[in-house]
Amino acid sequence: MRNGFFTGLLAVLIFTNLLAEVQGAPCNDHGEDAADYGHGSHDQRLSGEICPEHNVPEETDALCHGDHLAGLSPGDGMLFRLAHRDAGRRAGVTTAFPTQIPHADSEAFPARLEFNRNRTAQITALAPGVIRQVLVQPGDRVRQGAPLVEIAMPEIAALRTQLATARTHTVRTAANFEREKDLLSRGITSRQAFEIARADHQAALGAVAQFATQLRSYGEDPDMPPSTGPDTRERVILRAPFGGTVIRLATGPGETAGAHAPLLTVSDLDILWAAVSVPTRQLHRAQPDKPVIAQFQGLPEQHFEGRIFQPGAEVDPRTNTLTVWVELKNPDHLLRAGMFGQVTITNGTRSLVWAVPRDAIQTIDGHTYLFVQKAPDLFEVRRVATGKTGNGPVPVLAGISDNDRIVVRQGFSMKSELLKGRLGASCADH
Repeated sequence: MRNGFFTGLLAVLIFTNLLAEVQGAPCNDHGEDAADYGHGSHDQRLSGEICPEHNVPEETDALCHGDHLAGLSPGDGMLFRLAHRDAGRRAGVTTAFPTQIPHADSEAFPARLEFNRNRTAQITALAPGVIRQVLVQPGDRVRQGAPLVEIAMPEIAALRTQLATARTHTVRTAANFEREKDLLSRGITSRQAFEIARADHQAALGAVAQFATQLRSYGEDPDMPPSTGPDTRERVILRAPFGGTVIRLATGPGETAGAHAPLLTVSDLDILWAAVSVPTRQLHRAQPDKPVIAQFQGLPEQHFEGRIFQPGAEVDPRTNTLTVWVELKNPDHLLRAGMFGQVTITNGTRSLVWAVPRDAIQTIDGHTYLFVQKAPDLFEVRRVATGKTGNGPVPVLAGISDNDRIVVRQGFSMKSELLKGRLGASCADH
């Protein structure tokens, strides 16, 4: 922190020295010969007359009349000239054009990101087994049906054996049933023998259906031909239930997989949830399907769109807030669960506004200003109106346009020079 303070102080001192170097002595050094320089008293200057010290119109000279800044309206400005064209570059002044951001003139509420619970699955083993292979790593994107983990499950091998036996038994019972049916039609066998043969066949079919259903519950296809080779009949591949990203992995080859114990977690990151804390006085805004715009720490230049899908059902008595659930689009997967930010609930209409970095905004007497470069050595101190913002760029609702070159670095040093002028260090007092 101390290093940052001294770095900033050094920058201000360098800028001040450069201004002193390039501007020369202030006009109060002219003394009684001020009239000879064509300057005279500022109170006697005519409107539109040029200040010879700074070569700008007298009435718009910010160094001479810094006390006039407070009377400006958004979009109006005064001029601030450096006497040397190279002074700004040497002082580290950096400019940039404004950018456009979506803006909604509404209050922003704190929010925390979570995984989409409707699109998050914990992959578990439905029966005890041993992990043979882990086919993915955390962060891998997988498609629906992609293999994730291979497990050896003795119970699966037993089911496959039971299914094969049941199917063989079904073939025998089917043949016996058809024979008894034929004999009954010719009066050679009894009705009782025929009914027993039919019951045996129905029981065999039921056993096949039962074992096939159990295999399907483990994600196995009972109609696949049985594998051959050592230990292959008991191996099960756990697959992704939907396309997503592997966000957790809790197992490795050789480990025992208990029944229903989570082995890994897959989540679809294209849409995340945000838990938004809305004060009870603002509950009228938290309506289902209301559109929102969100910003999050670490992504100051990014805005994310979404909607309210669940306004919440219970107010927290400790904070007097309601947790409102929001779905946010995350196509580039820049958002991460656990991030904190702000969500603005809009009225369905929003506009793009010009925005500047937060360091570009300068506050004087409670009003906001920007320095706009007009020439290498000439800048305008311009009054602007700013909107509500989170942690990112500051929306400028009035006062700038797309072709304005905004000072985004060393604006504070320029502000310091203006304030010095108001204290008598410039020609403003003469």
